[in-house]
Amino acid sequence: MSIPIIKTFPFLKHYRRKSDDLKQVIIRARISYHQSNLQKIQKTFDVTVLSENGEKIRATDAELSNRNTIDKLKYRIPEIESLIYKAISRIIRENKNLNIVNITELVYNSEMESYKQLDETIYNDEIERLFGYPIPIAIWEELISHKHLNEETNQPVLYEELEDIAKNIESEYYEQKSKDEINKLDFKIRYKLGHFDRNNIFECFGFCWSQHPTKNELLISDTYKGLILRLHDYRFNANPPEHIKFFNTEWINEFLKFLVSEGFAVVHPKNYTPFTLDNLKVALIKAKRQPYKYGSFEKIVKHIKHYIYLMQKYKIISYNEDVKFIDAKDFVNREVNKTGYTRREHSLTIDEFKELCATDFASNRLNTARDMFIIATLGGGLRGEEFYGDELSVEKLDGRYVLHIYRSKTQTIEINPAFGELEKVIQRNNDKLPEFISELDLRRSLKEIAESMNFDRTIFSPNTFLDSAGGQIKDVLKEIFSIYFARKTFITMLDAKGMSDDDIIEFSSHSKVGTLKHYKGNLSLSNKFKLIDKLNLGG
Repeated sequence: MSIPIIKTFPFLKHYRRKSDDLKQVIIRARISYHQSNLQKIQKTFDVTVLSENGEKIRATDAELSNRNTIDKLKYRIPEIESLIYKAISRIIRENKNLNIVNITELVYNSEMESYKQLDETIYNDEIERLFGYPIPIAIWEELISHKHLNEETNQPVLYEELEDIAKNIESEYYEQKSKDEINKLDFKIRYKLGHFDRNNIFECFGFCWSQHPTKNELLISDTYKGLILRLHDYRFNANPPEHIKFFNTEWINEFLKFLVSEGFAVVHPKNYTPFTLDNLKVALIKAKRQPYKYGSFEKIVKHIKHYIYLMQKYKIISYNEDVKFIDAKDFVNREVNKTGYTRREHSLTIDEFKELCATDFASNRLNTARDMFIIATLGGGLRGEEFYGDELSVEKLDGRYVLHIYRSKTQTIEINPAFGELEKVIQRNNDKLPEFISELDLRRSLKEIAESMNFDRTIFSPNTFLDSAGGQIKDVLKEIFSIYFARKTFITMLDAKGMSDDDIIEFSSHSKVGTLKHYKGNLSLSNKFKLIDKLNLGG
């Protein structure tokens, strides 16, 4: 067989029953061969141009003429033309039936096989009359399942009406199919490809979860992600306007006032994204509510300002007011205790930590929880989200154990030397970290450990709840003990040993020395004792 000559060119096909100037973009492929110095056309095929989501691309005559300047055509037409060449060549090479069904399937399956497959198609005389090209079987089955009777006369509809019915079924099918395919995409891909509702405030906020355009990281750190949940709590419980035209300073103020007056829903979902929070609507409406502490509310104010800045920077919203002047203090009563602290009292003493390390429990689960707390503490005061990261690992360098940690807040990898009880944990597990129990099991196990060790010390902390007028809060250690004590315990230990603040942050990855005052105060209790002893004030 002689070598086929394949030529393609785009043209517009009138889209039946459409009153606008848009027409369906088609690429015609002509296949010919040289015979006796003449070029003889053998077959012609018209391939419908679909978008990356399987939707038919429509355009005006002017747009097609200037397609190199039209985003939806500039790259898509050459892309499909290239795939048509490859598809026809492969069919001829493999000696298969050269028809529009096989060409179309190869063109689009080869392009989208990673996440999408085109449906099996069907073609018959009736389909040729109604559509002029093969259609998915599902459309045909939907079409023939209708009686297609005129509601007034109870007689079969006219053929022109049947054409409209068929086109409507086809349009609805592809619209739903497109939605289904989009919903399967990773949320980062959805935002990258623009598959979100730019008119919806809450989907616009979700953009801040997406991939940085030039760096292989998300636009926000993990510590900022919880704002999305609080926004949807507001969405489902206060029913604010959702169209982006209503997003303004008043909308922001109403959101923050809601948090102050209603507190937060006690809901702890896992593995959610900006597009899956609809599933939590009932849970957020029915959930028990608790008031915010001032520090937590202040963080939310900081986070929403950062979200808005990012949406402004990437032109997701038209709202252009400078939000840096929004102040958490403007939304709370004067009587609220605004003491800046990060649960500095939520720390084990050195003696309590030593006792925990030395205790052997009858349960393997409790022993694993104990070891996990030691790792979280001595590994560098790990945050909860860092503790379960895939990057957390141990290796031996020059005969010493080191821990590799992914710091979620700064999105950096850190290496800390293992020492003390942490070395013993690694040795007990054959130079590896133990197999971690789940977060839920860890939380329960630490409560059991604190109960069995009778951690009954009373912890006093400032009452900064937004619905209070100050004072102190008294908690019993065993009732609040959790993995979050590890970070504070680590700071307490290093401080008690006399390590400087500059050196401490090298281990703990705090952004600056000043932050430590929220963990240990300007002068910790242990250093107060040292100062009394040094000055011989004990008498």
